[in-house]
Amino acid sequence: MHKIKIVISIVFLILFIENSTAQPTKGEANSNFDINNCEVALTQYLKLLKSEKENTFFHYRIGLCYLKTNLDKKAAIPYLEYAAKDPKIEKSIQFDIAQAYYYAHKFDTALSILNNYKSQGLVDSILAKVNKQIRYAENAQRLIKKPLDVTLVNLGEMINTKRADYNPFVIEDESVIYYASNKKYISDFQELINSVYFSKSSNGKWQKMKSIGSKVNTDESQVLVGISKDGNTLYIQPESFDTYLNLYSTTKVKNRFNELIALGKTINTKDIECGASPTVSGDTIYFASDKEGGFGGMDIYLSIKLPNGEWGIPVNLGNEINTAEDENYPNISNDGNVMYFCSTGYNSMGGYDIFVSRKNTDGIWSKPENIGYPINDTYDNLTISFTQNKRYGYVSLTRDGGFGDSDIYKVIFNNVESQNIVYTGVIAVGDSINPIQLKDVNPEISITVFNKADDEIFGTYAYSKSSGRYIITLPPGEYRLEVEGESYITYKKEIEIYETYYTNSEIEQNIYLQKK
Repeated sequence: MHKIKIVISIVFLILFIENSTAQPTKGEANSNFDINNCEVALTQYLKLLKSEKENTFFHYRIGLCYLKTNLDKKAAIPYLEYAAKDPKIEKSIQFDIAQAYYYAHKFDTALSILNNYKSQGLVDSILAKVNKQIRYAENAQRLIKKPLDVTLVNLGEMINTKRADYNPFVIEDESVIYYASNKKYISDFQELINSVYFSKSSNGKWQKMKSIGSKVNTDESQVLVGISKDGNTLYIQPESFDTYLNLYSTTKVKNRFNELIALGKTINTKDIECGASPTVSGDTIYFASDKEGGFGGMDIYLSIKLPNGEWGIPVNLGNEINTAEDENYPNISNDGNVMYFCSTGYNSMGGYDIFVSRKNTDGIWSKPENIGYPINDTYDNLTISFTQNKRYGYVSLTRDGGFGDSDIYKVIFNNVESQNIVYTGVIAVGDSINPIQLKDVNPEISITVFNKADDEIFGTYAYSKSSGRYIITLPPGEYRLEVEGESYITYKKEIEIYETYYTNSEIEQNIYLQKK
């Protein structure tokens, strides 16, 4: 019997290896391309190209797949230019090549190709598409010349994968982050599945991501599209046979998220509902929908909760916010007077950009402002989530040096003052069990903090000779603390202040010196 089990195991292993390394067919690749499963199709076309290196069709489809995913879109350039040499190729490839150069930030080249294509006599629908891409490229040129004073930090392999990691929502105290990822792959259906994940912060560092649980994540896509201010309710957009792109919520009870509950018929329609942001009180929710009666595509609405607990009839925010293009992913501030959202209109530099609008004393929303590059770039930029002190935000970006597809980044707004951490305590001699006051041995000491980056002195600090108490204030960075005195062995301690939001900015740290 043992031998039979071994033989069966070997057979299954061989079948698995053969299946995982099997050459895909052109039909499989085309089928995935046709249903917009382009990340899978790209892998298949690349394998097919190895056997037919001069196949123009494969080159063309590979280029289009790069453009349709959030992978490195500029990688499309050599494939599209190879395909363009074929006189039989459709002339719309000029638009695709222009797009690839636009994603490579070669805007002059992109504009030259677009204007040349435009001069060839296009039907109105194609002409409108070209003019829109020209507008994006020109906006991008202007915005990139005036970058924001920010630092972007990739959250690393504990969070990010080679797949798309996106829509991050952080709790204001920066203790937990929730986000969506399509890292799950079902080989039987050749499909990437969107699910919701979370990570907890420990000492300023994010821990390994985890699924929020099987009551939410299934073998069908679940996209995180919003969060309550306290982090206890998540808003999900499922994609399945019986729930098509509407809004659902899940609430955390005893550290577990419950099953999804639909937001109700007044909000969910036969059309698409997306990005949701409730107010602090929970009595109003902002969301996006492309239902009839709006200004164009997706519009932002608000709904007020009725006394019976159901949501009231949604109200369109009007043309102060909404355009003939798409607006989505509203994020309302705690006081209800500032709203971040994304839009493909206004002065977007490409697809969705993130904008901000502020409500004046009359309740009128200000003209939305593009929050700027590099938070916005030539890819779709959907959400931004802030910590309480607004020095830190979390976004999803596709950048060189990332893990593959879109990654989650921490944004440090350098023009917002960092939070200083206070180290304080008593300096004594001996240990915590039998401490001896400094004044009873020798009160003459020096306290110096060095910057570890260059070993230069960051500061020297005073202390109380009578009590031995000291106070040191440090901004984010890496330091070395040294306490010296003729009577004592030099005390050294490494200190790292993370770029994070601290709920407690004072750390009690007693120091015990040893006599020589």
